[in-house]
Amino acid sequence: MVDNYLFIAGLGIFCMSSIWWGTKRLPGENWQFFASIPVRKRGDGTWEAINITWYGLLVAGANVFAALIFFVMLGAVGVPFAASVFVLLTILLICVPAAGFVAQIVERKQATLTVGGAVFVGSIAAPFLIILINLVSRWLVGFVLPLPQTLAACAVAFLFGEGLGRLACLSYGCCYGKPVEEYEGILRQIFERTALVFYGKSKKIAYASGLEGRKIVPVQPVTMTAYVIAGMATLYLYAGGHCLAAYVTASIFASFWRVFSELFRADFRGGGRITAYQVMAGVSALYSVGVAVYLRNREVFIPGNLPRGAASLWSPGPIIALLAIWLIMVVFAGISTTTFSRVEFFLHEDRV
Repeated sequence: MVDNYLFIAGLGIFCMSSIWWGTKRLPGENWQFFASIPVRKRGDGTWEAINITWYGLLVAGANVFAALIFFVMLGAVGVPFAASVFVLLTILLICVPAAGFVAQIVERKQATLTVGGAVFVGSIAAPFLIILINLVSRWLVGFVLPLPQTLAACAVAFLFGEGLGRLACLSYGCCYGKPVEEYEGILRQIFERTALVFYGKSKKIAYASGLEGRKIVPVQPVTMTAYVIAGMATLYLYAGGHCLAAYVTASIFASFWRVFSELFRADFRGGGRITAYQVMAGVSALYSVGVAVYLRNREVFIPGNLPRGAASLWSPGPIIALLAIWLIMVVFAGISTTTFSRVEFFLHEDRV
């Protein structure tokens, strides 16, 4: 359908524009902190303050965008919004805490979050959660979520969310690449022209690896672009009714890119030549193939009308749900636990 093509093209334009803007602006020092909130007065008249980061706001925005894609995809095949939001919140209740829990196990750090760990837990749990939700919803309201479509919506929405979520990494200076000088030949030439340079001593790339001001392999922008293109391709498959193909393709691509991109990353990912996150990615890919094989005889060909799915969200319920997701993620990811600030207030004497 032409409407589906236009919808997907519009998503692509928005995402690519965001990536271009973020790559130009967010590595700068002034794009780490959004606000500071005074909480305790000191003896010298200044205030200790907690910092609200752009990382948190951008992560929250990416989560809302992924949720929006998820709701649109299920709405496009006739799934009621109430059912969509219930399954999404159930998955988030597992994935959000897992982002910190897995990081603590792998990286031995208390104040770190990992998307890779959260995705691994979510991808394993999702089929069982949907089946469990269906058992309850069949009994309560007589409605059952279509399993292939719901799994595909989860996987494709993740690609878009992860794509835009890396904007937060540019702001905080995490998930960064290796120094360009470590490479030679054609790779050195390519990376010299596309390198990122981060500024700010409180960014992770500075305090963890001492790479502030140096040319870095642009892992984040390349990852964002790759995920968005993959998201558009798999969304096209989904709109055409090929839900299991969309699910498997999105899952395998996300896993492959996790393994591949870590070859160029310099941040600590756990000990060993092959990291725990790469192992998780490989397991997730094989798991998705197994799930698809199991469901191959249960898939029903249902072409999706994406504009119809988007139109179904223009009501108070979906808007409030998206705002709630944004607020929860800002609180969870936006309050910095690794930095603090001191605030001092002054009067403009000539204005009073």
